[in-house]
Amino acid sequence: MKKLIIIWLVVFSISNCVFAQDTKTINIIKKKIRKEQNDSLKSELIFDLCVKYQPMEIATYKYYAELLKTTAQKKKDYNALGLYSLLNASYLVTKGDYKGSIENSNKASIIFKKNNNKQKYLDALFYNAVANYYNGNISFAEKEATDALIEAKKHHFYNQIASLQYFLGCSYARKNQLDKALKAQNIAILYFQKTKNDFGVINCYNEVITLYIYNENWDKATEYSDLILQLAAKLENLDIQTKSLLYTTVAAAYNGAKLYTKGLKYALKANKINLDIGNLEIIVNNLNVLTELYSSLKQTDLAIKYCKIILQYPVSDKYKLEAYNLLAKNYQIKKNYKSALYYQTKSVGIVNMLNNSDRCSNEIYRVLYKDLATIQYLLGDYTNAYRYLLKYTELNNKVVKNEKEKDINALLLKFDSKEKKIRLKQLEIQNKNKELTLKNQKYYLVLITSLLLASILILIILIIFYLKIYKKNKLILSQKNNLENFSKQVNDSLNVKNVLLKELHHRVKNNMQIIMSLLNIQAKESKNKSIQEFVTKAEDRIQSMSLIHRSLYESESVDKIDFKNYLEQLLVHFENARLNSGQTISIAIDIDSIYFDIITAIPLGLIINELLLNVYKHAFPNNFKGSISIIFEKIDEKEYIIYFKDNGVGYSESHSKNTLGLELVEMLIKQLQGTFVKLTDVQGTHYKIFFKEQTK
Repeated sequence: MKKLIIIWLVVFSISNCVFAQDTKTINIIKKKIRKEQNDSLKSELIFDLCVKYQPMEIATYKYYAELLKTTAQKKKDYNALGLYSLLNASYLVTKGDYKGSIENSNKASIIFKKNNNKQKYLDALFYNAVANYYNGNISFAEKEATDALIEAKKHHFYNQIASLQYFLGCSYARKNQLDKALKAQNIAILYFQKTKNDFGVINCYNEVITLYIYNENWDKATEYSDLILQLAAKLENLDIQTKSLLYTTVAAAYNGAKLYTKGLKYALKANKINLDIGNLEIIVNNLNVLTELYSSLKQTDLAIKYCKIILQYPVSDKYKLEAYNLLAKNYQIKKNYKSALYYQTKSVGIVNMLNNSDRCSNEIYRVLYKDLATIQYLLGDYTNAYRYLLKYTELNNKVVKNEKEKDINALLLKFDSKEKKIRLKQLEIQNKNKELTLKNQKYYLVLITSLLLASILILIILIIFYLKIYKKNKLILSQKNNLENFSKQVNDSLNVKNVLLKELHHRVKNNMQIIMSLLNIQAKESKNKSIQEFVTKAEDRIQSMSLIHRSLYESESVDKIDFKNYLEQLLVHFENARLNSGQTISIAIDIDSIYFDIITAIPLGLIINELLLNVYKHAFPNNFKGSISIIFEKIDEKEYIIYFKDNGVGYSESHSKNTLGLELVEMLIKQLQGTFVKLTDVQGTHYKIFFKEQTK
């Protein structure tokens, strides 16, 4: 059972792009076309719409293809012209105009290569390979597809890889390279599955089943048939042409596996939809399988009926031969020997013609004469029966005679060459014995010389190797000593710098302490409260800066401080400084460990210092109990937000504008490239401060 013919690349060249008409997707594309203002993008959408319509509605496809061409020419859009040529390449190959397809795919490939549109360029190469294959340029088509496949793999274009692997698999199968074909189809299936392209998988499985049918591996053929039917059942929008091919392939597989009833079911399904397709090759291919199934089921009347339907079409001699042969066999079963003789004679006539031109197989030729002899015998025409039997015997004897002559000639050649070989062997043995003696002598001499030379060479290599290692070790030791000395110098230098830096910070802190003490004395001696208040504030500000320096010299790092630790120390200072004020204020902070350098830390510390001063002064009068909340939030690598809240009585806008402390806060925030917002409609006073960490 190797009569199944699959119409492969033509169908796939369509289904590779679309496989079925999807109404929902079409409507979405149409809406996008109406809204799109960009001409280039609109052309891409029209191309997608053409691809959707091509397998099902040719008139609509042609309308949109012409629209794409007109738009491309009007706007001088070369990419759109490339898309139009690509559509033509696909369409013309399905119509059998392979030269036209080659011309259009060449145009498309030139445009896409120039525009660096790699995927569309590979699509153009695919159609070019298909058209060249059908045009008889099989070697060129395979080479082009192989080169395109290398490029597709390089850029990881899975759809193009799958399509090209499918093409090569089909090409290998037609050259009877079945292992290579099966391997290529399995790779194509893998890539179609990666892109979730079930239609592509179905086409590949269809080809795999055909390969197993050709090898008469019916277990595998039926296994994949069950699999392809399950997959097809899940796809609602599978086009009728793919369905027809699928059903015909499956029917042929089940027929070969002797599951005739099951096979007949799918052959009839294909036959039902084939008239809508109108493809002669597909129709006749399915009818051929259908007649075989009816013949296998002994339904001779139906087998005869469908054989005659095949002969009504303008089919090739191959299909005619199969139909005539089946008609003859079925009429013989019905004991209508005259009709059987008529159709078997027609079969012999076709085989005679094929034998002369195409060198048809002698086996087919001989069997037909044997069948003719049987029919003539059943008709009682023993003379002709004997004549056809003699013809069969003559042909058979000729084949046997030829085979025997070949065998005899082969034996004579073997015998003649055997005598010569024996004499030659004897001479060879004598010569070999002499040569062996000489070789043994030479061998020992060469062996001893080689061992001596090898020993000397090894000794020289060891000496050179030792000297190199000695020099290398000496150099490494010298470099190690130099490195240790340099490392010690660097460490000593760093220690000195750290000591000096910490001393500097300590002195700055001490200087600030002196300033604070002098300001304290001035505040106590002064009777003017505003001056005392000014000094107190100055003391707080200096203390805020002093804490920064203290954090730096207490830290292991000389340029970064732990701001959370600094903030906790600042709050302790505020609470200790106002123990006797009568105010009961709780302060809560929410901050992760953040490290800032001094450029960021000093203005940030002064900002929080000023806000705390304002709260203590204005937010809680008359020993009012209250709370303060300070929350740090990181929003980016160098950007932060501070939420500063109290639940005090708040203060008026006029007051906030005239407050020196808040003016200082705004100035400092600008220094940190930040913003300062007072939140309204809340209890107390709430601020939202955005700032950026500064770098040197």
